[in-house]
Amino acid sequence: MKKVVFAFLLAVLVFVSGSQALIGVGVGAAMNTAKDPALTGLALEVNLPLPIIPLFDTRLEANFYQASSGGINFNMTPLTLTQTFNFPMLPVYAGFGVGTVLLSSSDASFVAPSTVLSYSGYVGYKKSLIPTTDLFIQGGYVSSKFDVAPGISYDSSGIEIKGGIRFGI
Repeated sequence: MKKVVFAFLLAVLVFVSGSQALIGVGVGAAMNTAKDPALTGLALEVNLPLPIIPLFDTRLEANFYQASSGGINFNMTPLTLTQTFNFPMLPVYAGFGVGTVLLSSSDASFVAPSTVLSYSGYVGYKKSLIPTTDLFIQGGYVSSKFDVAPGISYDSSGIEIKGGIRFGI
C-alpha cells in the first residue's frame, strides 16, 4: 500500500511540475514604458534550482537599458530575484520579484545612489518548442525610483514587457 501511495504522489508531482528544466537560461528583449520614449534593451535570466517557495520557480533576471534624466546619460540594470508559479496544464504563469538597480555612467555629474530597491509583479505566456525550450512573453508592473544627481530623480515605475526564449538542461 505504501508503494502505491508513493507512486501516486510521485506521478502527481511529475504531472503538476511538467517537463521543467532545473537549470536554464533565457534571453530576449525588454521594454519599459515608464518614460516617453519607452526604454528598450536586452533581457537575460537564469533559472536557479533553489526553490525559495515550494512549487515556485526561482529566477534571477536582469534587463539592460540606456536611459537619460536631466541631461545625464546612464546605464540602468534592474537585477531581480523572482518567484514564478506555473499553472498546471496551462501555458500561463504569474510571479513577483524584488531586487535592486545597478547604475553606471561616464558623466561627471552622475552620483550613483547607495541602494535602489525595485519590485515587480507579472503574468506571462509560454509556448513549448521542445520539452525544455520555451518561447515566452510576459508583462507586468515594475517599480523603482532613484536620484542620478543632486535634485535630479528618475522614476522607472511602469509597465514592462519582455519576450524571448528559455533553454533548460
